[in-house]
Amino acid sequence: MVEIYGASWCSFCKSAVKLCESLEIAYKYIDIDESSNMIVLEERMGITPRTVPQIFLDGKYVEGGFTGLRNTLSK
Repeated sequence: MVEIYGASWCSFCKSAVKLCESLEIAYKYIDIDESSNMIVLEERMGITPRTVPQIFLDGKYVEGGFTGLRNTLSK
């Protein structure tokens, strides 16, 4: 499963969702504009992320956001 921490105003977040949908990959979208979701993300990463999307695949962090996810899924 892909977990996408993103924001509604982020085009790369939307692209990550569309990629998962086009490949029929299960995903969960988590809106970081809700403060409780941002706190969870910060705790999970151990830092305050400076960009979105932040993506996890099967519980493992995917570096590079949308581009990292696209590259990982194309392997």
